Amino acid sequence: MRAWLLIIGCIVPTVLVQGCYFPEVTLNEADQREIAKSLITQTSEVKPKIVVNAVIEDQVRLIGIDINRTSARPNDVVEITYYIESLTDEPKDNEIFVHLQGRRSKMWQNLDHTPVRGLLPLRKLKRGQIVKDVQRFRVKAGYPPGGAKLYW
Repeated sequence: MRAWLLIIGCIVPTVLVQGCYFPEVTLNEADQREIAKSLITQTSEVKPKIVVNAVIEDQVRLIGIDINRTSARPNDVVEITYYIESLTDEPKDNEIFVHLQGRRSKMWQNLDHTPVRGLLPLRKLKRGQIVKDVQRFRVKAGYPPGGAKLYW
């Protein structure tokens, strides 16, 4: 059997796109607790396995990530934890733009998402707030072997 490798060593910052409309989400108490649990108050608590420190348009900084596996096959579930710091009050965007790009082919997978299961748009963050955002995704069926890069 062929091994499938996710290469996380190269995270390439991309630009934040403005102008998309995202309706306000009404949060219940459970949602509010989940958001509160995702906000990190002490910088010393942030210890990602992979340190990135990429600043995107002076709005947010990807401090680093954790990933639960280094190899995966199509249909496998991968979990990535992003540690994101707001560098301004009310960043101009809502989503994190992430793509998984195959190394040997033009196959890619769109992993764009709003942090904390869609509950915490980036525009709601205040300067200095750090959010721990966990994303789970299934590797696309037919994804070719040979490695991939995660673009953020």
